[in-house]
Amino acid sequence: MNLHRIIVIILSFLVAVFSATLSVGNSIKVSSYNEHTHYTYYGFVPSRIYCFNPNRPEDKLGVLTRRPPINESEILYVRKHGDLLVTGNYDRTRCWLYGLPGKQLMEEFSVNRFELKAIPIPNGTFFKLVSDKFVTVILKGGAFINRVIADTYKADVSTYYPSVKGSYVGKEFIFPATLGEFTFTPYRIFSLEDSEIKIYRSDGSLFREFNAPANTVVKFSPVNGTVYYINSTGYIMVSAFSFTESCFIPSVEGGFLGKIFYGSGEKRLGGRGEWAFRSYTFLSSLEECKIRVFDISARRWIREFVAPSKSAITMQTNDLAEITFETACYVLAAENPVMLLYLSNSTVEGGLSMAGLKAGEKAVIYVPEGESFIFAAEDCVLTIDGLSFRLSADDFLRLEPGIHEVESTGRIIIQVVDLTEHRGLLGFAEALPAAEVIGLTPSDFRVKMPEEGVSELNLNYMIIAVAVVFGVLAVLTLLFIRRRKVIG
Repeated sequence: MNLHRIIVIILSFLVAVFSATLSVGNSIKVSSYNEHTHYTYYGFVPSRIYCFNPNRPEDKLGVLTRRPPINESEILYVRKHGDLLVTGNYDRTRCWLYGLPGKQLMEEFSVNRFELKAIPIPNGTFFKLVSDKFVTVILKGGAFINRVIADTYKADVSTYYPSVKGSYVGKEFIFPATLGEFTFTPYRIFSLEDSEIKIYRSDGSLFREFNAPANTVVKFSPVNGTVYYINSTGYIMVSAFSFTESCFIPSVEGGFLGKIFYGSGEKRLGGRGEWAFRSYTFLSSLEECKIRVFDISARRWIREFVAPSKSAITMQTNDLAEITFETACYVLAAENPVMLLYLSNSTVEGGLSMAGLKAGEKAVIYVPEGESFIFAAEDCVLTIDGLSFRLSADDFLRLEPGIHEVESTGRIIIQVVDLTEHRGLLGFAEALPAAEVIGLTPSDFRVKMPEEGVSELNLNYMIIAVAVVFGVLAVLTLLFIRRRKVIG
């Protein structure tokens, strides 16, 4: 072996070590996938699905109206059931739907890959779905969507879709599109790595494709009720967001308690009475910690603040550079684990949000007025604000409004329905997390924190400015040439 080759080998080794060091220093390692023999989904169909439209002179838009309906004419578009949409990620997947408590079998069925089954479930029903392979499950319903009666699939939606393996970070996703209107583009893909992304319809035809650098967002408008398959070369998160609908935001570490989040915020530019909506992004933290917010579209860190311990504070998101006509996107980095909940206007729209905690995780949760519950996925001791409850698997406990410290010795699912007294839910659609895969994400995934740079908007302005400058120079040059000819 000659000296030149030895030097090349040594340099290659040093470069590899240096690259690994950088990778460790600028990334977060997260837990790996795990295979399970079954997957469990819990939920509650809200008891009030209708439109209560106060129309007396003293009822002002945007003002909290707590009075009960005066007569039946104020109760519109009553719906007596929600819909459970189950989409297969794998062929020959067996499913069992049970009512709770009592675990009475409501329906047994099978789905294949890309197959969608819709099951109506009466209002006020607690349920548990069990599958032998991971399925994508959406709980939805609605009474009144933009003055259009909601059907099986039509509903505005704010949610994050799980990958075919159950984690929120992945490279393959299968889900049914559910949306209420096209006044803006509700569906977006957060690219966590440099990615080539292709979106297919369930019949195999290509719908859209993108090249997305790390820490960018691409958006698309699907066809309502259609099942889509997304394949990416890099890790991504898939979300839908409407400022009228609530949702918990999962962290890239896999669960809903974490340090890095890719979220959306309202922009308030539309013409649907956005000024009357009171919606907030609640950040809850057990320990005091520093928070930084990165505006994805503007490509810069725009805010830094301290979240107090054992609190739930509101975070400003309506000043971000827009991704779509009405909404914006951001990255949130926290020093300590936090939870994020986007909460819509419970006096007009309300919403349904789902989250979960692993055994041993302790979190602060903000619970609004409405119908909220904790489901035990296994035998556990659940502690809320220092008071302990011994729960068996499939038991559930109602959560009262307020800020609560929650900890459990087993896995739990949290459902929050924000709904003011006497009001009904106009529309909702939320992906249900499987208890077995909360907190899991690919073992080879590393979080790549965003870097400041030239925003897409500013880049467009720069291109226009350069074009204008060259255009002016061309005109001046032409005039100069013509003037010389005239003088000559």
